[in-house]
Amino acid sequence: MFWFHAVVREEAGPAIHDLHHWLLDSTLGFVALTPVLAVILPLAVWHASAAAEPGARARLWVYVAATATLFTLFTGPGPLLHNVIAGAGTPLADLATRIFGEAPGAVTEVMHVHARSALTEGLLQLCVGLPVYTACTWLGLGFVRVCVRASHRRAPSGPGERVVTPAVS
Repeated sequence: MFWFHAVVREEAGPAIHDLHHWLLDSTLGFVALTPVLAVILPLAVWHASAAAEPGARARLWVYVAATATLFTLFTGPGPLLHNVIAGAGTPLADLATRIFGEAPGAVTEVMHVHARSALTEGLLQLCVGLPVYTACTWLGLGFVRVCVRASHRRAPSGPGERVVTPAVS
């Protein structure tokens, strides 16, 4: 989403190199959104379990849809919050510019930023976010399932049985 906001949409961020801007935005997103995911993920599991028939396993697509939808709705005001917290002219943007230094290309980008309404940016975040977060949830779920299957294959099958690992020469 950084590429979409900073490069395509030319958000009004600090006049720093794109890599530094990405590091700043990713850190802010990680700090702000990790607690949100700690609430959303269990809610989505509960919802998927409740949607399944009694005795059946939770429907994966219900979990993915619930997770992606809740996360998308929560991040809807993200562009507005970004501009308030780390947008050009804010104390955090000034600090980032002092720490990372001004990037000449970024200075000219900031000068040509178009003002957009918070509603427009929020709606665009929702429209782009839902497919992106749905894909990321499917990929994350697939990765976790592969890791769990791999760990079950390596686990001992009975009491007292040891896992034998091949010697590395």
